Amino acid sequence: MKRSRLLIIILPLIYLLSFSPNPQETEQNQTGDPLKVLPSVMRHIKRYYANKSDIDPKAMLIAGLGRLERSLDEVLVVFPDGENSTSFRVQVMNDKRTFDLIGVNNLDSVTGKIEEVFNFVKPRLVSKEPTTDEIEYAVIDEMLNTLDRHSGIITPQIYREFMIETEGSFGGLGIVIGIRDGQLTVIAPIEGTPAYKAGVKPNDKIVQIEYESTVNMSLIEAVGKLRGPKGTTVNMYIMREGFPEPKKFSLVRDTIKIESVEAYSLGDGIGYIRIRDFQRNTLDSIKASLRSLKKNGSLKGLILDLRGNPGGLLDQAERISNLFLKSGVIVTTSTGDSKKPYRATPEDYEYSGRVVVLVDSGSASASEIVAGALKNNERAIVIGDTTFGKGSVQQIFDLNDGSALKLTIAQYLTPGDISIQDIGITPDIQISPVIISKDVYSSSSQNHLKDELEDEKNVKLEKKEKPVYTIFYLETPKDSESDKEETPDEALSREEKLKKIGNDFSVAVAKDIFLQSNSHSRKEMLNQVQSGIKEISENEERKIVGKWQSAGIDWSIGKKASGVPGLSIKIVPSPIKGKAGEKLEVKAEVENTGQTPLYRLKAVTESDNTVFDGKEFVFGKLSPGEKRESSVTFEVPKGILQREDAITLSFVDFYKTDLPRFTFNAQIEELPRPAFAFNYEIVDDGRMDSSGNGNGIPETGESIGLLVKVKNIGSGSSEKGIFTLKNLSGDSIFLQKGRFEFKDLHPGEVKEAPFIFEVKKPVQQIEMEFGILDDVFREELRDKIRLTQKEGNRNQVFKEPPSISFSNLPHSTKSQEIALNGLVKDQDGLELVSVFVGDDKVILLPSSNKEVPLSMNVKLNKGANLITVLARDKDGLTSRESVVVRFGE
Repeated sequence: MKRSRLLIIILPLIYLLSFSPNPQETEQNQTGDPLKVLPSVMRHIKRYYANKSDIDPKAMLIAGLGRLERSLDEVLVVFPDGENSTSFRVQVMNDKRTFDLIGVNNLDSVTGKIEEVFNFVKPRLVSKEPTTDEIEYAVIDEMLNTLDRHSGIITPQIYREFMIETEGSFGGLGIVIGIRDGQLTVIAPIEGTPAYKAGVKPNDKIVQIEYESTVNMSLIEAVGKLRGPKGTTVNMYIMREGFPEPKKFSLVRDTIKIESVEAYSLGDGIGYIRIRDFQRNTLDSIKASLRSLKKNGSLKGLILDLRGNPGGLLDQAERISNLFLKSGVIVTTSTGDSKKPYRATPEDYEYSGRVVVLVDSGSASASEIVAGALKNNERAIVIGDTTFGKGSVQQIFDLNDGSALKLTIAQYLTPGDISIQDIGITPDIQISPVIISKDVYSSSSQNHLKDELEDEKNVKLEKKEKPVYTIFYLETPKDSESDKEETPDEALSREEKLKKIGNDFSVAVAKDIFLQSNSHSRKEMLNQVQSGIKEISENEERKIVGKWQSAGIDWSIGKKASGVPGLSIKIVPSPIKGKAGEKLEVKAEVENTGQTPLYRLKAVTESDNTVFDGKEFVFGKLSPGEKRESSVTFEVPKGILQREDAITLSFVDFYKTDLPRFTFNAQIEELPRPAFAFNYEIVDDGRMDSSGNGNGIPETGESIGLLVKVKNIGSGSSEKGIFTLKNLSGDSIFLQKGRFEFKDLHPGEVKEAPFIFEVKKPVQQIEMEFGILDDVFREELRDKIRLTQKEGNRNQVFKEPPSISFSNLPHSTKSQEIALNGLVKDQDGLELVSVFVGDDKVILLPSSNKEVPLSMNVKLNKGANLITVLARDKDGLTSRESVVVRFGE
């Protein structure tokens, strides 16, 4: 089932960690700079970046120019010797220039060199898209990624959203919206908001906002139109089952509070507070929640749920931690050799009762500060999974064009000066779900196994803390056949949310901890709950063992015996061979050739191909001389490319015996793929529900039919896909029908898409974007359609993108270099051809010919290489053809 896109308009789009509620520093406009924001970004890096020793100017330049060539079809950048290059070459179509790298050893020189390149590139670009601003943002963002993964550029549109969200409120309507079946749909109104009071209901289709159709309108666009200052009015038109036509709703915007905190009383004197993220108003919400919970009676224990909380404002995390701490270090920020501790103060201490903190791998940044502060100050037990591991502080700097720089300015250390960067907070009680069904077996242990294997290679993680207790529990698998999407929490009632909390295993464990302990000290609580945790673990263990027994697997544990371990492995079939779209059943046969029993034996697959990665073969107990087999089904997507992959089995048993790894191969044959061409006709003579004078010219006041015919010019059928038309002309055009789904478009066949739009206002040129997307192979074709109020708005000839074919290309090789041979053709003439290995563009061939032969050598990287040929014709139509070549033994 393909999941529809969903955006919750009351949730943050970006979560950033900053020092204070108002951390922005404004940069005044710099006139005369060829680039708008790069000089400002570089000045901020020089002044504020936390780890200046990590700044590598040449690496930043190489990364930024690599993004430049990926963003622009017409551009190729070549560093002949990588970071050891003394010069580099930039090609823009037929023009080439060599740039000197000598002296590029600081940020100012990088800025100057980037400006030189932009001044060479910009006047030579053929296409107007992407814009210069978009290119600059992309280049800067890639350069910042060389510093760390948390620094980056924030575009103006996203930054505006972020600033709204961190305030904790905005002017809006109070609805959760999403794209369902191509339509802008109300998921749920939020109780007490203008939309709720006006009678907006779940599953309502918003077909129009003010004078604009919502057909193919993006979620971001829709949110921008629905939000606005408090007290202003927005008109939206809703279609609902039973409505004969769309109904107009005139709604007055109000302040919509973004609730980052939810609180519930769970009975037995136990309170529950969930923090979604850390906004400016989160501390006040926590205080109010504590007061409310205390009013309900004696608060014996508090569950603080930080699962899925990506972070937010540092000062909020610090002050919330202080609510539960009378003294001690909450967090220490570190910049270079300088450290600044933030300490708890008695006057801000509000809750002295017992605390359990729930975390998972989605708990990051500010969440980790709170969890680490309460754990390391012996104030709370932490339950769940290891947290994300983001131990750095970012500050936001306003830039002169409305964008912003997110820059790492410090590292933070949890009490005891413990860095959690890339390590995370280890829970005191690890909660690991196990799912066992006919078709599915998964457990978090497979991820833990991979972590352990990685830890062995990483000296930095040698001191990684281990949980005090671990509980494996049997989780009921979700119904995979259900087409129902999970309702977002924002759309649930309090009763539904409380029911969900009541069925939460981690919450149940936390409640048991409070019922079994009376101490407020973490260490004492952990000692007091030992027998209770053991009982819970044993109960769940019996469920898991019983489930395995019903599947014919002995999941028992015996005493560890001495002796030399040994294991022989056989894979059937070997190599694996199959076609795209098939389910491949693979059987692993193992024999214990050692002298000691193996308990709870299983194997996890590792592969460059995600189809074959992360699957588990389960064997259970294996006595010396005993043989067992286990099968796994790999579902190969229909749209996968032909390829050969290596699959490695990593074995693990209960006692972590040193067992051999085993590698085998898989060969997948791809299916014939579709390709598309199209033409169109303007209809204003009454056909297709059009209305006009019949001259084939779109004129003001007319209802126009745009009849698009799509032909499959590929070698394979398109089983399912979508035709879309997007209005790019604002409210001058009202798009009535702009989306059609199709099925079974076979090679040579033609299907029609009868789009309809109204010309509301005079417009010199109507601009729209037509798109075809195959839902199975992800093949697509996009083109701009520009219509003028004159003759010639009919394109009877099918517009075809370039065709690309390869000759005798291997899918695996032991040689690092292969010959790439093929042919690129276009019926009207090409504009350019380029070749990529992964993300690296290696060749650019400008050409106006109708045919361009491919004959070149391409260097490969170890493992799977995605080689892509991109071709663009003189009309701007683009096509891509890719092949996977594996280099290795």
